Amino acid sequence: MPSPHGAFSGRWGLPETGSGLPTVVVIGSAHMDLIATADRLPVRGETLPGRHLGIHPGGKGLNQAVQVALAGTRSVFLGRLGRDDFGRRLRSSLVEKGVVTDWLRDDERLATGASTVFVGEDGDYCSVVVPGAGLSLSKEDIAEARDAFAGARAVVAQLELPVETIESALEIGRRVGATTILNAAPAPESAAALASIFPLVDILVVNQVEAAMLVGGGKGGGAKAEAREVLRQICSDHGIGSAVLTLGSDGAVVLAEGRLEEIIGHRVAVVDAIGAGDAFVGTMAAHLAGGAALITATRRGNAAGALAVTGSGAYDSLPSAAAVDQFLKAGIRAAGTRLAQASAVVAPRPVSTTRFAS
Repeated sequence: MPSPHGAFSGRWGLPETGSGLPTVVVIGSAHMDLIATADRLPVRGETLPGRHLGIHPGGKGLNQAVQVALAGTRSVFLGRLGRDDFGRRLRSSLVEKGVVTDWLRDDERLATGASTVFVGEDGDYCSVVVPGAGLSLSKEDIAEARDAFAGARAVVAQLELPVETIESALEIGRRVGATTILNAAPAPESAAALASIFPLVDILVVNQVEAAMLVGGGKGGGAKAEAREVLRQICSDHGIGSAVLTLGSDGAVVLAEGRLEEIIGHRVAVVDAIGAGDAFVGTMAAHLAGGAALITATRRGNAAGALAVTGSGAYDSLPSAAAVDQFLKAGIRAAGTRLAQASAVVAPRPVSTTRFAS
C-alpha cells in the first residue's frame, strides 16, 4: 500500500539532515502570553488591582520547542502564526533560541493566538487561550512538511491542535523510527477524544488534572501510591507502554517496561508555575533523543521544571542545559551521598517501585 504522505527517501524513508545533533520535532501552538500579576487570583465577577503586566512568547508547542533547543538538541517546530506583529515577534523568539522554523507557516486569514494569564502571589495561575492561527495547522500541512521529520529521534505533540493533525504527525514519527511523545495537555474532556492517537504514542506525559480526566474524572494521583495506581490504569486502558505522571514539587512517577519508578521532587522558591510542564517535557524529549533512558530523561526534566518555576512567565524562565547540570550537581552536593545511599538501600529490596533522588 503506498504511503499516504507520498514518496520518501533516506534511511527511515526521509532525507537525512546532515546535522550532527539528534533532532526533535515539536508540533503545537505558538501564541503571545499577556501575564498579569496580583496579590491573589480574582474570584468570579471581581476586579483586582494588578502589580505588573508582561508580554511574553508562549504556547505549549513554542515553549517545548525552545526547551528542546536549550537542552542542546536540534529542535524543529511545526505550527502556524498570523501575519501580524505578534506572529513576527514569536518567529523571532524561536530563531533567537536556535529553533528551526523552516516549517512554521503564516496564516493569511487568522491572527496569531494569544492568552491572558493571571498569576497570584503564591505562584498559582489561571489562563484563557485564544488559539487563533495555531489551531488551523492541518494534517495536510503536516504531510507537506514531511521533510521536517528527517532523521528525527523524537516527535512531541500536545493537545492544542486538532486531533487529526496530531495523529498525522505521530504517524510520520512512527514511520521514521522516532519515539513519539504525547503531552496530554490541556486536559482533554475525555479519553475517548484521543482514541485514534493512543495507538501511535510511545510515551504519554500527564499531570494530575490530565490523569484524572483520562481515568474518567476520578482520582488524579495526588499521593505517590495513588499516582502509581492511576498511571498503571491509564497505560492499561489505552495500550500505552510508557508514561510519566508529573506531581509538581512531589516529583514524578514513571512507568517503563512494566516497572514503576519514582522521581523525588525539588523544593524551590516559586515565582509562578507557568511553563514548568513545558520545561519538563522539552528537556525529557531532548535527552531521550540523545539516547538517555526514560528514567534518566525524566530526572532531567524534573529538574528543568523546578528551575522554570523560579522565574516569571514561561519563555524567559526555560533553563539551559548548563543550568540544569548546575542545579542537579548542587542538589547532590547538598544531600551529600544521597544518591549512593539510595542505591545501596533500594537495590536489595524485592519491590517494584524504586525511589530515585534527583
